[in-house]
Amino acid sequence: LKSPLSVFNYGLYLFAKEFSTDYKEPEILFCDEAHRIPGHLEGHVAAKVTDKVIAQKGWRRPFIPFKASDEVQVMAMSDWAEEHIVYLEEELQKKRQWVLAVAGNAGDRIKGSQQDYKAAMRSYSKAKDLFRHLTLIIRAGQDVENGLPWTWTRPPDADGKSLGYHELRPVYISNYTEYIFGDIPKIVLMSATISEIDLERMGIDSYDIIDVGSVYEDKRTPVYYRPIAQLTKATEETALPLIVQEIDNIIDGHTDPTLVRKPHKGIIHTVSYQRAMEIKKRSRHSDLIMTHTVDDKDEVIGKFKESEEARVLMSPSVMEGEDFPYDQCRFVIVPKVPYPYLGDKTIRRREKEDPEWYNWKALSDLIQSSGRGMRNENDYCSIYILDSKFEELIKY
Repeated sequence: LKSPLSVFNYGLYLFAKEFSTDYKEPEILFCDEAHRIPGHLEGHVAAKVTDKVIAQKGWRRPFIPFKASDEVQVMAMSDWAEEHIVYLEEELQKKRQWVLAVAGNAGDRIKGSQQDYKAAMRSYSKAKDLFRHLTLIIRAGQDVENGLPWTWTRPPDADGKSLGYHELRPVYISNYTEYIFGDIPKIVLMSATISEIDLERMGIDSYDIIDVGSVYEDKRTPVYYRPIAQLTKATEETALPLIVQEIDNIIDGHTDPTLVRKPHKGIIHTVSYQRAMEIKKRSRHSDLIMTHTVDDKDEVIGKFKESEEARVLMSPSVMEGEDFPYDQCRFVIVPKVPYPYLGDKTIRRREKEDPEWYNWKALSDLIQSSGRGMRNENDYCSIYILDSKFEELIKY
């Protein structure tokens, strides 16, 4: 924060900008992977409160009319938060006094034990985090009163059961870009997949675009479109066996020693962990395929990169932010175009009001996921797209 040059990830930067007393607006802000700004901003201003915490506090649960409009639902949550934040303010003050009693007024010495100090800080931090989320819920209600759309939902898990928390999210983030841009005089946004429409959706109306083009030769990153089937919930039973058969054929072509001098490693992008496990179970090459969970992702990716053998990493969460240069990845398979999930109420509303955003988001994610194995002008990687829905997308 005090250095003339500082590097942050988006999450840390947003919190430092909003809460740190040492933060100063820079003269120039460089935002890499700028197409991800909307997602980070949404995560920063979105609010969440769990049923477990509500029960622990002994508070009454929010009454939300399920069939009401988004606006009515958000206002109901906002009214509930206003009612209960009063109790939390009193509790927060007591927890703060507890911390000061253990750590000393200046925080320069610990009067109690380390265990007491950690317990006090843990309790205070939890209360402070809850206070912030209640504040955000109240703000969401104020925004709705001012005509800015938000949604309320109780997100389901993969089996359709409630995950046990209430979530409020803005439909558009253009009204919240001050959280990242503030009054900074010059901002440079860098991305391989950002458009003028993306800038307008972020509320940016004064800009210059510098397009440097691609340094990659087309022949080094060929795209093979093989329209096997549309992989949807309705067609999964008949389509998945055909998709798996084609995946196996592609893996054959890259790992059979009679066809290639050196067997290749590759990546298969799936849209869910469940689908990844289902493809692995059905594949003839299940012994080559590596999958992971949320908990062991980094460990599995590390083993995949270090493997000297031809292995295939199958994952729903390496479309961005991962680097697999040269022999770490020579082919990428996309069984399904990564359209945003319409089971998400906020996504559904954005798609209804802005169909172009929905298509562009899918295309942007497809481009990003295809580039995981092509990292510089001397690299090469083949891309295979198996979803026949791609024809509609490419026309867009």
